[in-house]
Amino acid sequence: MVAQGRPARGRPHEGLTSMLDTDASAAVGRLERSVDATLRVIAAARSERQAAPVSAARRELAEAYGASRLRKRLERERRGA
Repeated sequence: MVAQGRPARGRPHEGLTSMLDTDASAAVGRLERSVDATLRVIAAARSERQAAPVSAARRELAEAYGASRLRKRLERERRGA
């Protein structure tokens, strides 16, 4: 008669070890797929940011922001002088 939970032959934890190896392999596979998906999203975002319409819009916003900051600085200097 064999005790429950223990294999009849081999090491007592042999089944547990192979199960942990399988779980670890599955976790590594999931991690690799997750990293791959993340890198694809980053590449797509970078490509989109480099697209002509997006670059032009970013330039225009930067110019408007710069002009606004300059105007505010000049107003502060005028009030302080």
